[in-house]
Amino acid sequence: MVLCKKDYDLENDVASRTDSHDIVRTVALLTKQVAELQAQVRILMLKKDRYYIERDAFWSKLTPRLAWKRAKENTKRVLTAYMNTYKPVRWFKTRNEWFSSYYVSKAIELHDVLSFALWPVLETREHRTVLRGTDSCDHYHMFKRVWGKQELPNIGFFREAIVELGLPLDVFIDDSHLRRLDAEFQRTVMRYQSTKKRNNSRYIPQGLVGLVKTWEKMYPVDDEILKVCISLGPKETLKMETEALLDPPPSELEEARDGNTSASDLQSDI
Repeated sequence: MVLCKKDYDLENDVASRTDSHDIVRTVALLTKQVAELQAQVRILMLKKDRYYIERDAFWSKLTPRLAWKRAKENTKRVLTAYMNTYKPVRWFKTRNEWFSSYYVSKAIELHDVLSFALWPVLETREHRTVLRGTDSCDHYHMFKRVWGKQELPNIGFFREAIVELGLPLDVFIDDSHLRRLDAEFQRTVMRYQSTKKRNNSRYIPQGLVGLVKTWEKMYPVDDEILKVCISLGPKETLKMETEALLDPPPSELEEARDGNTSASDLQSDI
């Protein structure tokens, strides 16, 4: 009897120690896993913070010369941002029809093309369009920062942007018109590049007049569009919403309901 009790107590003691060891090992394992997860979360947060820091630094420090080199990418992004503001209305059957009426048409003007290309570095100051990040409003100085004096720029990027966005060329592009704009642009830039004297407060050198007239028509994008455009890094792509996701305007829904009501009333009268 005594021996049986001793064996019983011994077995219970061994089982108790085993359970305690298992609990300790489980707690230790869970503690390690929690520490690893916390470390991973810290790494992810650091990467996220680094992403936002690098993204904001890129857009805030973007130079006019680099902005012009990114003309096609800038144009694609700002046009996509504008396209995504579309809301169906009764006056336009499709988004492309609406977009060609308000933003990009076959008869697009040169200052629009240049504004789309340079939106990251344009701002309005004292009712004038100037380069962001510089105190100078001197046209010669601004042109030099954007286009320099050595290479002759062109606007071929605009057609490429329309093609890469998948927009129908028969709606948005008139090649002969774009060639005329490109010739006009290059002619005015060549006259500026051959001008050695910058303008002062009294007059604008003759060689700058053409490009100045175009520049004075240029404009920065709206704050809401700018916010969307700089929400992604330079190598990311702003996605274009599909028309299928867009809801019809309330007015059209009300008209449809009114039409159905009138038809049912007519049938009841008959």
